[in-house]
Amino acid sequence: PFVGQDDTVAGEMEMEWMAEQLGGKGNIVIIEGPTGISAAIQRNDGIEKTLEKYPDINVLHTQPADWNRDEGMSLMETWLQEGKEIDGVVAHNDEMALGAVEAYKNAGYSQEQRPVIFGIDGLEDALEAVKEGTMQGTVYNDNVDQAGEIARLAVDLFKGNDISKHKLKDGRYYMSLYQKVETGNVDEFLEK
Repeated sequence: PFVGQDDTVAGEMEMEWMAEQLGGKGNIVIIEGPTGISAAIQRNDGIEKTLEKYPDINVLHTQPADWNRDEGMSLMETWLQEGKEIDGVVAHNDEMALGAVEAYKNAGYSQEQRPVIFGIDGLEDALEAVKEGTMQGTVYNDNVDQAGEIARLAVDLFKGNDISKHKLKDGRYYMSLYQKVETGNVDEFLEK
């Protein structure tokens, strides 16, 4: 069995949420994970598929920053120097989203002047950023749920028990669900 998450769904969820926040129109930038890595490809597929429904959302830039906060910051600083209005930052993970937050802080933008910034994963630093309002949200990847399912599956497989009760897709895959984390519910995720 495979235990994990569907990265395409994370990309769809994040981009749909961004489209809602922007009222279906505006300029965005996409900070991608490393080129050729399946999670980055799938997250991007989800984002691209969702963008097809929103012709009034204009992608100014899409570029990899290798899951890295400093690279995300550097990329964002470069884009900010162009002077184009950016309404949303869609990052493939929280580290790169936090890099974008740093770029805006360093450039002296007040919170009101900054775009909507979303990441994926639900890292503690990102949850703190959502709580303080410097990031507007993250798509939570429930590693606690995944670890629990791995343990339950391992015990049942070891004991030779029937694993059909595990609700495995195609009898093999357990996909934990992503959840949106924003100001209203961030505290419950910080307590995990």
